[in-house]
Amino acid sequence: MIEFVQNRILSSKIIQLFTGTLIKWQQDDCIEMGAALSYYAIFSLFPILLVILSITGFILGPDTNAYTQILILAKTAFPIEAYHIVETTLLQLNTSSLGAGIIGFSILFITASRIFLALSRDVNKIWKVYHRQYSQNGWFWTVITFIKNQIIAFLLVLSSTALMLVSLLSNIALKVFFKIIQNVENVITWVRLDEASLWNTLQLGVTYFLLTSVVMFLYKTLPATKVKWSDIWIGALLAVSLFSLLQSSVSSGVIRIGEQFRAYGIIGGFMVLLLWIFLTCQIFLLGCEFTYVYTHLFGSRKNKSIDK
Repeated sequence: MIEFVQNRILSSKIIQLFTGTLIKWQQDDCIEMGAALSYYAIFSLFPILLVILSITGFILGPDTNAYTQILILAKTAFPIEAYHIVETTLLQLNTSSLGAGIIGFSILFITASRIFLALSRDVNKIWKVYHRQYSQNGWFWTVITFIKNQIIAFLLVLSSTALMLVSLLSNIALKVFFKIIQNVENVITWVRLDEASLWNTLQLGVTYFLLTSVVMFLYKTLPATKVKWSDIWIGALLAVSLFSLLQSSVSSGVIRIGEQFRAYGIIGGFMVLLLWIFLTCQIFLLGCEFTYVYTHLFGSRKNKSIDK
């Protein structure tokens, strides 16, 4: 029996994929990396949301429901205690109008670069990519790297704005689709659909698709090495699936996040938000570790050593 387990089960590449992911997750100190990412993310979250509101309002007009859409997404993404913090802060920032937008842009230009640098550094550590040290003209390449990172960080923020626009357009498309269904039901009386269930299913599918696309984009662009799309899709699916599982577990009460922080009052909501961001970072890093191991076992680098 022991030989069967050793020779058949433990030697299976599927088992090696998951055990290798967990081992590498521990070797790369992902808990410490996730804590640092959470620190940068908590200071980048609200400026990014504010700039998304500003750009979306500028493109679609001030009467757009982008603010409501962000709150809806936040309500589905965060625990209730963390959502109240996001809702209150975002309401105060949104009512500050142009002044808050200008401040948000200036803060974002600094904070977004920090979260990008932290993400890039951690992903490159996972992929064992080490930046070349320039012995000559060090200050020049330092300036060039700084400018490049700022530009990329700003482009990432624009990408998040584009994601919000796509989310708004998808909601509009779903509403048009349901109008068509209602017209069909009025014409063909024997056609009856559960519109509430269909709406929830379609919204869940659109959200899952958008989240998977975002994670795939980050897994593809953040490493300073060539990574194929065929190597990253399964890791992105794993990360989004784990996040969805965590989200549903919290919303259904299977996992309780926040009860132990209620004694802290208003600061307890902030602690829940920080904990939720930390868990999200851990899922993101775990998916990245899975992608790395998958690439070396089944993907484009299967003939290369996983330790190099």
